[in-house]
Amino acid sequence: MRDVPGDGRSVSQAEPAGSPIGAEWQVESVPLFALTQDQSALVLENAIIVRKSGAPEPAAYQSIVKVVSKPIDDPEPVGYWSAENGKRLRQEAGGLLHESIDLAVSVAARGLPETSTLHKTYRYTEGKIEKMERAALVVDRCARIVLRTLRDTLLSVPGDAKSSACGALAAN
Repeated sequence: MRDVPGDGRSVSQAEPAGSPIGAEWQVESVPLFALTQDQSALVLENAIIVRKSGAPEPAAYQSIVKVVSKPIDDPEPVGYWSAENGKRLRQEAGGLLHESIDLAVSVAARGLPETSTLHKTYRYTEGKIEKMERAALVVDRCARIVLRTLRDTLLSVPGDAKSSACGALAAN
């Protein structure tokens, strides 16, 4: 089912039998994509509302999910992203959108882990620029780190492969 409420998109998807989520969800998503200033990474800020299909208000999850891609190492980033009619850009954008919706539905279905209450200053890269965010660690999945910010939004950033914890960010 697809419909367009306002500026967003609404998609219902039934989870397969045996899925840990185990329910049908309706997702309303208003994605905003941007390239970093140095054009080396794609950033998605997705306003998401997740409801169980047919469930009355309130929504099971409603917030902004920000997902940052791993920066590319190419001297000509415009050429990299626009090659083959923007194939790499479309693939990366699709991956970021999938990540954001997956995170939102997971939080709606299972909630946040109990360990996600300690806030620290996390450093991550947005393109080739170092950024900092005061947040609590939600998930460390080697390739990606998911944080819950003080604004109660989710932030998914590339992990640090050099770290001994396989993806831990430098925390202050």
